[in-house]
Amino acid sequence: LDSFDLKYKDSTAINLCLFFTVLILHWQCLPEARNGIYMMKYALTCPEEFNNPIAAFMLGFMQTIAIFLTEICNLMKSFDQKKPQDVIVRFVGFGLVLSVPKLLHPAMEGFEVPKAVGKLTLTKSRKQSLAESTNKKAMASGWLLNVVYCLFKWFFVSFYYYFFPFVVIFAPLFKITYLYNLDAK
Repeated sequence: LDSFDLKYKDSTAINLCLFFTVLILHWQCLPEARNGIYMMKYALTCPEEFNNPIAAFMLGFMQTIAIFLTEICNLMKSFDQKKPQDVIVRFVGFGLVLSVPKLLHPAMEGFEVPKAVGKLTLTKSRKQSLAESTNKKAMASGWLLNVVYCLFKWFFVSFYYYFFPFVVIFAPLFKITYLYNLDAK
């Protein structure tokens, strides 16, 4: 029974550390995931502003997928750790991976893309853009990209933004209550 109590105390420290590190990483990932979704929407609503709007859409798609996968990988790797220090080391590693583009872009001499693009604002809605696309040359595969965007937006708003922190809370509790009860028997 004493070994079980010790295991429970260790797991409580790990889970508390896991909760805060994954939650902080989630807060760091939210703006990047939102930027990817905005890029997809901008490519759908203003395809005439791009030389290749499908490539612009795919860049937003890949950014969003990369952020989702980074966060899931961090969560899975953190679950395997046996000490709170190891959880923090994983968090710092994934946090650094996320910050590499922010560190590299200002350091690149002659990287004029952000200055050339400026601040982008949507002037028309997605539905208005779809209605106009029937009157003029439509973006190839626009309806499919629109479905993909809608699915990503729905996932981001309904699950990722609101409920992913609850997954972080309940997954360690499941680990404590279910898996350690199996070990205790």
